[in-house]
Amino acid sequence: MAGGATAKARIVEECGELLPRLLRRRGPPAKLLAFRLGTTPRAVQNWAAGEHIPSMPAAIMLAREIPEFRVKM
Repeated sequence: MAGGATAKARIVEECGELLPRLLRRRGPPAKLLAFRLGTTPRAVQNWAAGEHIPSMPAAIMLAREIPEFRVKM
């Protein structure tokens, strides 16, 4: 169990550092990305600001939208 929790914490930490950089650097506009992911522009803005990380289903869809995210994760 502890190993799984550690792996999850590492993924959360890496996602929290990587995703804001990718979204600010070359990501699609928040409104467009939100539409494609079925979420709100505010959620995307929160991810870009590093305030929140996406849920697992949203992260999977993000990997489809942003190839660099898929390669890093």
